[in-house]
Amino acid sequence: MHHPLSLKQQYLHGSFSNSYKPILTVESGDSITLKTLDIEWGYSTSKNEEYRIYSSREQEEKPQHPMIGPIAIKGAKPGMVLEGKSNDIVPGWYGRNWAGGMANWQNNAISIANTDRIQLDWELDSEKMIGSTSIHSKLFHVALQQFMGGSRSRSKRSRSPFYLPT
Repeated sequence: MHHPLSLKQQYLHGSFSNSYKPILTVESGDSITLKTLDIEWGYSTSKNEEYRIYSSREQEEKPQHPMIGPIAIKGAKPGMVLEGKSNDIVPGWYGRNWAGGMANWQNNAISIANTDRIQLDWELDSEKMIGSTSIHSKLFHVALQQFMGGSRSRSKRSRSPFYLPT
């Protein structure tokens, strides 16, 4: 069975807890289609659509990365390891990253923790798998490469398995 999940506030949280109630229960072999938020808890389907900010249903004091779920699997018991597959990972139209301006292991490693924060806004082409950004009026293009659960793929279609403890 296929389960499409739309972006809804009641599906989102920013921390792990086994006390969170499942938003969906699936059978082994079912598939799920979903969209994910960006790191700032926002989402927009296109340049022409308003960027919407979401928040965690769990109202954590300091939520971390946005997550969707949990999703229960019938018959799964504590201690089992479940195998999943990502059939299609399609990038959205935009991306953003930062460097500098704060102490963390990445910035400390390249000595930019005490510099001004730099932000790059990317436009992503999911058909050509290319990201484009401008730095000081110079345009840069990079090949997009998926990364999910330890598997890498240059195509939008990736069937590499990933494993989840229960």
